[in-house]
Amino acid sequence: MPPPGAGWPRPGWPGCELAADVYGLTSLRAATTLDNTGSRTVLARNGFTAAAEIVLDGRPGLTYVRDLTPHHPDRRLR
Repeated sequence: MPPPGAGWPRPGWPGCELAADVYGLTSLRAATTLDNTGSRTVLARNGFTAAAEIVLDGRPGLTYVRDLTPHHPDRRLR
């Protein structure tokens, strides 16, 4: 798997499906600060849901999770 920050997996199609199908992952996790509305929007549009409040570099943030199991509604082909 590429190192963190290498731009993979991207949240949208086909990255999430690639993570599940090729690497056998059952979920993806992400984190961003509350003031990063762009990242929060991208995560929400791609099936990630807020999971917990955190602090990133002293700033309030959220962790997100996306279920990749086959029965989950976000595992539909687009």
